[in-house]
Amino acid sequence: MRPADSRGAAWDRALRTVRRSTRAPIAFGGPVDQGVLTLEHFSGTTTDLLKGLAVEHGSGVGGRAAATARMIAVDDYRSARSISHEYDQPVLTEGIASTAAVPVIVAGRPRGVLYVAVRERTVFGARAEDVLAGAAARLADDLARWDEIERHASVLTAQHLADDAGRVAIDRMREAQAELRVVMSAVADPLLQGRLRTVADLLQPRPSRPDVRLSSRDVDVLALVALGCSYAEVGRRLGLSPQTVKTYMRDICGRLQVSGRHEAVVVARRLGLLL
Repeated sequence: MRPADSRGAAWDRALRTVRRSTRAPIAFGGPVDQGVLTLEHFSGTTTDLLKGLAVEHGSGVGGRAAATARMIAVDDYRSARSISHEYDQPVLTEGIASTAAVPVIVAGRPRGVLYVAVRERTVFGARAEDVLAGAAARLADDLARWDEIERHASVLTAQHLADDAGRVAIDRMREAQAELRVVMSAVADPLLQGRLRTVADLLQPRPSRPDVRLSSRDVDVLALVALGCSYAEVGRRLGLSPQTVKTYMRDICGRLQVSGRHEAVVVARRLGLLL
């Protein structure tokens, strides 16, 4: 499940808890980003007028809750003087008469606001305040947990991209080395062939097991096998018969004490005998 989906599920749980525990017909809320509260999550509403509503910092019931970091409640929304009324149309059209909002605090700052609302005048008492506060605290824990998961995922993604870049570079080096060995085999000039082999050997890692050795020709064959070439293709590129390639591979497998070509490539790389 993606973090965004999980946050949405956490909001849905909070809204269900608030409605069930307070027996209020409406619960809603949304995240706070850069001081602006956006209403995105709803339970029990009958219109779409509140959906996507952006509530400025300090404005309305929710904006004040976020700004003061405490619960704000009004028992008669229409006539309340403690709040601004720029959102009256969507609120009153929804039929909300009384509402309360509590901020969702994560790492010391408001990350959202959770509301409860009813369609008749009601005084929200200590029980409603406890329910809202508890739901907001659990929601804050959920959001913090998914923040941490997302942070770790970002770090792992960055590492994965770096690892991918490293793997691509190594794969290209392997292809270059294998091609260099093919060219080396086709060169008739012994001096040039020796210089090419010196360059190819420079690309080889240092063996971790000096007692396990492969000849230069062994490495020529194994380097192409590692690229996925068939025995026939290896033979064609190195000027050998397929049967000769099989003989080389049988000898290589014996030295590495493995049973097949793929295992030979893995072990040779682990031992530093092949790039």
